[in-house]
Amino acid sequence: MIIGVIASGSSLLFNSDFGLPDPPLFALFAVFIYGIMANVCFTGGWLAELVIRKIWPRETDRFATLSFSVGLVFSVLLTLTPGIVVGSAGVFKLLGHLFGLPHR
Repeated sequence: MIIGVIASGSSLLFNSDFGLPDPPLFALFAVFIYGIMANVCFTGGWLAELVIRKIWPRETDRFATLSFSVGLVFSVLLTLTPGIVVGSAGVFKLLGHLFGLPHR
């Protein structure tokens, strides 16, 4: 959503293709990779918990709470990273345009 707003704004305001993937098929590839990585992280969490349950049974509850917390933070970061990166680059490009800095 954020990337779509930035791409649309740069196209309408500055006649620029900033934020649009080149080639557009790259966007589908990125969504596919995101889905795979999210599932790998999710599956890795419960597999690690099963291993800990076998090796250190008394530490399982503490590990489960910790791994859930860390997994939640990583999943939120995984989801927000593209928007943060493209949004930050868009803000810097906008500031450069407003202050008349040369474009690369």
